Amino acid sequence: MSPRYIGNKYSWEHFWDVSDARVIAEQQIWASVTDKAKNEAFNCMNGDVFTWNMMWKVLCDTFGVEFVPFDEKERFDFVEFMKDK
Repeated sequence: MSPRYIGNKYSWEHFWDVSDARVIAEQQIWASVTDKAKNEAFNCMNGDVFTWNMMWKVLCDTFGVEFVPFDEKERFDFVEFMKDK
């Protein structure tokens, strides 16, 4: 049995933004040593976006497992799937 996406239809179809941990670390260091950043809030992201319906096939190909598209009607028991892993 191949792994299934365990999210919902909304998260499968809509864009998500991500940031590289190195970019966040650089921003945190800058904010901690820069006087003008004192008592300010910052949102750090590098603009990368993806949808799970685009990413899931890439992940399946990368790990050599069968790609199974999300089907909101199919119930996938993740605990049962991972039980013998």
